[in-house]
Amino acid sequence: MTGVLLLPVAGIGVLSTPVSARLIARSGPRLSLIVGSFLLLLGCFLLLALNVTTPVPVLLVIGAVLGVPNGFNNLGLQAALYEAAPASQIGAAGGLLQTCRYIGAIFSTALIALILGTSATSEQLHTLALIIAVISALLVVASMLTRGMSDTPDVKA
Repeated sequence: MTGVLLLPVAGIGVLSTPVSARLIARSGPRLSLIVGSFLLLLGCFLLLALNVTTPVPVLLVIGAVLGVPNGFNNLGLQAALYEAAPASQIGAAGGLLQTCRYIGAIFSTALIALILGTSATSEQLHTLALIIAVISALLVVASMLTRGMSDTPDVKA
């Protein structure tokens, strides 16, 4: 059942990636990162509405909303990396991006364990959603304030 509930997150993430690719090709990575971060923030606020009586279709819709940032932010970050890093350092920059992703995954796993413990309640989920909402809001602001990402992509031969 858990896998079925998480399927919209993965499925919509895959489906949103080509949409993000077209957006990045048209306007650069910045807008993709803003949209992805904003939808992550929206998804966190939707999590605050959940409780033990929430119907499964509502869980699936919220999972779908949370899937969009997977496609938009992952591709947006990669595009921003290729735009920012010199060609001679793309490999090292890509490795650092992946390292940071893994470190983030480790920290998020520790945070989930710290907050949820051995059993999850609605209140604990809400606490986790609020923490992620704060982080998401910071991502929205950072994406909006970043000046280094062009409005049109730089095509490199």
